[in-house]
Amino acid sequence: MAYSKENLKTVREMLASRRSAAISEHEKRRASFAAEHPEIIPIEQELSMTGSKIMGAALSHNLSDSLLAEIKKENESLRMKKAMLLVSNGYPAD
Repeated sequence: MAYSKENLKTVREMLASRRSAAISEHEKRRASFAAEHPEIIPIEQELSMTGSKIMGAALSHNLSDSLLAEIKKENESLRMKKAMLLVSNGYPAD
C-alpha cells in the first residue's frame, strides 16, 4: 500500500519541525549550562579542534602513530573533564 504524497509531505514537515524544536531546546540548555559554568567553554572548544588537528597533521605528512596517540589521549582527558563537570552538576555524562 502506497502512501499519498500529501501524507508523506505532512509527516516530513512534522518530523522536521520536531527536529528543529529539539535542536533549539538543546542549544538553550547548552547555553544556559555554559553561562553557569563557563569552564566548559574551553573544554568544548578544544574537543571541537580534534578533527582539525588530525587533518592538519595528515596533510602536512606529520601524522605519526605517536602523535595520533597523543591527540587521542588529550581528547579522552578533555572528554573526562567535561563528563565530570556535567555529572558533578546533576547532568548525564553525555
